[in-house]
This record gives sequence, C-alpha cells and structure tokens, in this order.
Amino acid sequence: MFKKITIIFLMMLISATAYAYTSVRFVCNMPSSSSVQVRVYDVTAASEIVAWTATGVSERSVGLSKSCYYYTSTLTAGNAYQIDWRDSGTPTKVASETLSNTDSWMDAALSGRPTLAQIEATTVLAKQAKLDTLHDTRIPGVVQPQTGDSYAIVSNVTYGNAALKSQIDDVHDDIQNETAAIKAKTNNLPSDPADQSLIIAATDAIKSDSAAIKTSTDHLTTAMELDGAVYRFTTNALEQGPSSGGLDLWLSSSSSYTVPGTMGAIVAGIPSGVYIIPSQVSAGVIPGYITYIDSELVTIYRGDTIDFAFNLGTGWNLTNKKVYFIAKSSKSALNSTAIVNRECSIVDAVNGLTAITLTSAETATGGTYYAEIEVRNTDDTAPKTARQFKLKVDPDVRQ
Repeated sequence: MFKKITIIFLMMLISATAYAYTSVRFVCNMPSSSSVQVRVYDVTAASEIVAWTATGVSERSVGLSKSCYYYTSTLTAGNAYQIDWRDSGTPTKVASETLSNTDSWMDAALSGRPTLAQIEATTVLAKQAKLDTLHDTRIPGVVQPQTGDSYAIVSNVTYGNAALKSQIDDVHDDIQNETAAIKAKTNNLPSDPADQSLIIAATDAIKSDSAAIKTSTDHLTTAMELDGAVYRFTTNALEQGPSSGGLDLWLSSSSSYTVPGTMGAIVAGIPSGVYIIPSQVSAGVIPGYITYIDSELVTIYRGDTIDFAFNLGTGWNLTNKKVYFIAKSSKSALNSTAIVNRECSIVDAVNGLTAITLTSAETATGGTYYAEIEVRNTDDTAPKTARQFKLKVDPDVRQ
C-alpha cells in the first residue's frame, strides 16, 4: 500500500478565456516508478471530465524511493471539483482533494491579481488543516505513520534510535566482560614474560641428571667386550663372580639331581614321556602320584597298592562327569575278566585331573594288561576314551 500522501495545490495559471483556468495538481510521497493515474470529477456539473488516466501524469523523484506526480487540467471558475489519485497496480483510491473556492481566484484574476488574504485563504498553508484531516481519516490501505517516513524510521522498535542504542549498550557490555576476563588471565603472567629462568633451571637439572647417567654407563665400556657379533663381560667384570660353575636344570644330566625333595630329584623321577603342568606342582598333586599318557608302558609290582593320577588336560572338563578305569588281558576280553573295572575320583574337574588307587587284590595277578580311562556323563551315557596305555604287573621278589 502507499505511504503518507501529500497533495498540494501549487498554482493556478489564469487563461485568457474568461472563467476558465489551468490548474497543476500533484501528489507526493508515492512510490517511485509507479503507474499513477488521476481522475477529475466536476462536482458542480456532476460529470467526470477526466476519467482514470496516466496520460499527462509526470513524475519527479524526491528521494528515499518516493516521487511526486503532476497533472495539468483546465477547470471552470466557480465550479467545485474532486481530484482523485491512484496506482493502477493497486486500483484503490489512495488520495483525494476537493476544490470549491475557485470563484475568488477568478475575481481576483480579472481585477488584476489576488490579494494576500485571498492567497493565504486558498494556498497550502490555509489548506493544511484540510490535509491534516485527510491524513487523520486514514484513507483505506494507508497506514500512518508510514515506515518510509523519517520519524517512523528513527522510532522503529527494531532498527530505530532506541533499538540501536540498546544494541550498542549490549556490545559495550560484552566488550567490558570479555576485557575483564582477559585481564584476569593476563594478571597471572609474570611481570617479565621474557624471563627464561624457570626454563633454564629445568634444563640445567636435566643436564645434571644426564651427566650422572653417563658416568654410570661409561663403566660399561670397561666391563664388556666385543665377542664376534655380540658382547660379553670381561674377565675383570666376572672376577668377583662365583668360582664354581653353575648347574643348568634343563641341560644337565638328571643323574646330577640327587638331593631328595629338590626339583632336580622330582624331574629325575618322572618316567620318560610323562608331562606335568605347573598347576599340578603348585597344587601338590605330584607327590605320591604318577601321571601317564597314551601308549606308555607302566610297570608295577604284584600285590602293591598303587596310586595313579591321570592328567587329561583342560580339554577334558570333568564337571558333572564320571571317570572309569579298566585293565584287562586283551582289548576284546569281557569286562568281567578285568583285574580292575571301577570309577575314579575327580581331583580337579576343570583341569581334567582324576585319580585312582589300585588295591593289592587288584594287582595280585602278574601279566601285561590293556588299561583305559573312559569319561561318561553322570547317567553313564556318552562314553569317551580319554587315555590308553599298557599296564605290566611284574612278580615281586618277596612273596
């Protein structure tokens, strides 16, 4: 819609013909480059002498995208006229003016010139009250004050003077707050930021420590010598070492392990092909027991009571299982002919360790037997062979 519209009766040019005059009418504060139209209606004659037209309407820009539009019309003295303006793009009438005091102008013109009183009575100053009334009535589609006016701009709540001041105050407060925060940090800086004393002290300490380390490592050059592609201790470095040679547990002959209860004696007593694990040693399983693996020939003596321990390994979890031991003269012989056929005790279910003690009655008959360890569920289902070996019962000397 249009902004504030100002209509001014600029001048009247008296024509040479009696009771006819040429009047220049204009309207201002309309948007620039608009298709402005004018209509002239003779109220006295009740006729439209100029229909809505843009022909003859000229434009002059006044800045801020606003223009004044001019139209020249010949009017009859003594008649009243209604001058209307509109933008053809918005065909609602946006400004209007009524002319009703044209007789006094003509009388003054015929007598020579209008008096000052006549000019004041009919000029823009005298018509101001009428124009104010026109603005106050607020022609449909016109909002006052207009946002294009200076007063409306400086008073706008978003970008007017008060709004700008509020924003400037906010920026000022933010700068003050940030400055205070920066100052709080810079206050902690040393009075001489270029002072390197702390760094120098730290590097001196590092240099001192490095020197002490070097003093110790320098001794290695006299304690070691090159031996082909590797280094070895010098004779002087070893002169305070033990005078006797050391004993390698794993490389020396087992005949060297003669002290009862020592690891060497234990290792020497394990039959060939038998393996043990650290948990068996730490759990005290080895004392009094012998562990056996597949195909091993185990010799015992007739009438002896023998403790057997079988390490099946962690792959044989004996939780909720039964373990049976059987020994008979041949694999195809009936179980009823076996010298022993009964359940073992489980020593360590998770690690698969089981044991059985053969009685003197079960070892009373000499010979070679096929022995087997079998694992079953607690309901004796799903039998699985875990170990097989030969058990030889030799005659004893003392009957």
